[in-house]
Amino acid sequence: VTVAGLVPSIMSALDVDELPSLRLVLSWGEALPEAVARLWARRVHLIDVLISTECWLSLYADLSLQLQISGSLHPAVFRHVPGVRAELVASPMIAETDASHGLGKAMVFGELKLAGPMVFSGYVGEHGSEARGASSGRGAETW
Repeated sequence: VTVAGLVPSIMSALDVDELPSLRLVLSWGEALPEAVARLWARRVHLIDVLISTECWLSLYADLSLQLQISGSLHPAVFRHVPGVRAELVASPMIAETDASHGLGKAMVFGELKLAGPMVFSGYVGEHGSEARGASSGRGAETW
């Protein structure tokens, strides 16, 4: 096995050094603790995938590359996959500092809008009727 998709709770229970053939791990489905990410990113190529029902496989963070370049995993830098259109609609600016992580930067809060072929078209409701979601059709490029 050279590639695996694992949730962080399973990663925490495994010893990465006992998996010598493993080269690439896709972490998904749960928050990835920094200690677990740091351990695994030093041994395998680690990609953290941010997924949800509404926008499957739209955002990812290459944690191995981030650790190699910056030496830090916090904050994780997520990118959108090719084919996804992303826009941040910021709320009125709220300046805060994150003292728990030693960050003195202002944080912007808002709504992340995604469009593309992996964005859902709606939900199937009662009696099979479809309630429309964020896009106007399967993979539509509209908000």
